[in-house]
This record gives sequence, C-alpha cells and structure tokens, in this order.
Amino acid sequence: MSNKTLQLNIEIVENKDEWKLLLDKLKTSNTYMKWSWGDYKKKNGWETNNLKIVNADSKQLIACCLLQSKSKCFINIFLIQGGVHLSKENNIKDVYDSIHGALCSYIKNNKKLLWLLLINYQSQNLDAAETSLMKSGFAPILTKKMFTFLVFNKDVDHDLLLLSNNWRHNLKRAKKNEDLKIEWLSSYQDRVKAFSHLSDMYEKLTNRKKFKSGIDLSDASDLMVTDQSMIIVQAKLQGEVVAIRVASVCNDHLLDLITASNEGATKCYANYLLMWGMIMKMKELNKNYLDTGGIDPASNIGVYNFKKGLNGRLTINGPLWCLGSNTLLEWTTRMFFL
Repeated sequence: MSNKTLQLNIEIVENKDEWKLLLDKLKTSNTYMKWSWGDYKKKNGWETNNLKIVNADSKQLIACCLLQSKSKCFINIFLIQGGVHLSKENNIKDVYDSIHGALCSYIKNNKKLLWLLLINYQSQNLDAAETSLMKSGFAPILTKKMFTFLVFNKDVDHDLLLLSNNWRHNLKRAKKNEDLKIEWLSSYQDRVKAFSHLSDMYEKLTNRKKFKSGIDLSDASDLMVTDQSMIIVQAKLQGEVVAIRVASVCNDHLLDLITASNEGATKCYANYLLMWGMIMKMKELNKNYLDTGGIDPASNIGVYNFKKGLNGRLTINGPLWCLGSNTLLEWTTRMFFL
C-alpha cells in the first residue's frame, strides 16, 4: 500500500522469530509490540496482525506496528496500541506522513464500510508523529486516565534523594524488617505459582476497592508466565507471599504492568520495597526510565499518592488519535471516551 509521498508496502509477519528480529532493528519498542501481547489480545477477542512497513522500491525496513482489530455493532475498529516504531536505518524526513497514509489505505482496501483507526503513541512524545496525524485528519482524544509518572534512570541515586520524605521513611522501615524478603522469579514453576497468588490477591483487591483492571488476568497467564521479558518479583513476610509486582522490559524502558498485595503487605510496607526493587532493576538493566503504569487520582487516590512520592515526571500517555470512515462515527467515538 502507498501514498503520494513515498511508496510503501505493508506486509504481515506470521513468524514469531522473524518478528523478534525485526523488533531488534527498531529505534524504539514497547510492551504493545510484543508477540506475547498480541497473543493476549487474541484471547480478549481481538484479531492481531504484526505489520512491517517497507520501502516499495528498495525493500528497506521503514517501521513496524501491531495492528489489532475487532467488529462491534457493524463498526470495524482498528487499534495501534503504543504507536508505530521506526527502523534504526530510517532517515527519511516526514516519513510519518507516508506511514499513516499507507495504514489508512491498508484499512480502506480491506473493503470495510464503517471503520475507525485508533493510534496511541504512549509517552514517546513524538512531535513529528502527532503533527503527521493531525495533517492526516486524525483527532485527539484525551482522558484523565492517560497520565503517568516516569522515573528516569539519571534522576535516581542510591541515597534515596529522589523520594519524598514519607516514601523514603517507609522504604527504610521495609528494609529494616528482617522478616521481609523479596524474590526475583525466573523458573517456570515459580512464575506459575506467583501468577496464581497474583490473580487471587488482585481479585480480592479489586472487589475490596471497587475498581476495574486494565488487564484481564484470566487471559494473561502466557503473557506473564512464559514471556521472560516480563519481570516478576514477590515479597514474602515470614515466608508468606504478601505482594507481587510484574513489569515489562522494553528496549529503552520498564513498564510497571500490574501489582497486587494483601493486608499483610500494608503493615510491613512491602510495596515500597518492591517498587524500589523495580527502580534498581531499571538501573541494573541500563534502561532510560521506568513507566509507573498510569494514575487515576479521582478513583484511586492511594495509588496516586504512592507513585507521586517517587517524584517522577508527570507525563501524558496519549492522546488516543482517532480517524473514521465518516465524521459522525469519529464524533460518537470521542463522546464515548470523554
């Protein structure tokens, strides 16, 4: 598929190993580009296609993305969660104009009458990409749930100076507790057991605090257990699991994906020890930053205050850019999100 600026072809990658090699050739990547994320979304009722975008003439790799799709009320919804990621070799000016044009043509050529294309570039802050989306007719959708705190590697030291006084105090309490230990899990058996604990604690947590999870744990076993790029760390108090945290390792950052704990964790400040462990893991792996995974101060003030105490940088994980086959469809979608 192509547009007037640059002739591009869009090809579906059906081999997991080939996709992994392609991801290594990109300037950036994130959780939503992983093969395991696509498998997880399939279990959630989405169709997924791993797409590589190449120069039609030279066959040079230009970019990759994971395209998700589903039909709802006769409307075909297409989602590129986490955005399109450019090849390291790409140096073409205004290449996003060609990419977004090619993606729109790709969808139109699927002969879908009513369609929506949604693209979210997360916290990459790509001015060129977002300017291109506006030029292509996309409209932004921004909600209060699209904000997150980023903790940058260069801002962190081992003297805890980054942290608020309360956060530092609670972390020191946790560190002094000789009965509180953390474990980084790598074996399949340990990860299966931890996932079972996570699911049980998370269900009780959501029922108690009346909030809805962004991840369906009933379908996430393979994503979190089998994929070794998912870090699982647990806290034990006197040998009993009281808290678990899962993070996704990406090429330049860590994403704090999900956590769960019980009342025992609150009493011993286990979550402070686990989060600090993730920050130290970010430094150990030499990643640029840790994405703390989103905030919602209106609905969950406790989690907001916990993450705010890290003194990270408040960043917009969005907006979600929307383009539809007609204006009424776009307007209805924006009203639904807002």
